[in-house]
Amino acid sequence: MEIDVEGGAGKERWICESKWWVGRKVDQAEVESLMRKGNIVKEEVGEGLQILRLWFFAHEGFTEEAEALMLKNGVLWSVREDLDGLLKHVGLRQLPELADEERNDHAK
Repeated sequence: MEIDVEGGAGKERWICESKWWVGRKVDQAEVESLMRKGNIVKEEVGEGLQILRLWFFAHEGFTEEAEALMLKNGVLWSVREDLDGLLKHVGLRQLPELADEERNDHAK
């Protein structure tokens, strides 16, 4: 199992998935995969875990089914524009523009 970003402090953990796909939206299957990863972490940490946050970043966004599933299950999500806005707000540089070849490498 591969987790893109995992962090936490005390009784809280965050698991984040990132898809830098160009021309393809994240669908329900990828969201279900993130949720399974969350369940595995919850089982491994045990009773000490009180808060588990799942966050999905997708450059091109999500299908309607994926958004409905995330909404139903409390999964946070953002797209490129959201993340750029957050980075700007905290005074960090925005995400770089990648050449088409680099984008395809990130999609694998």
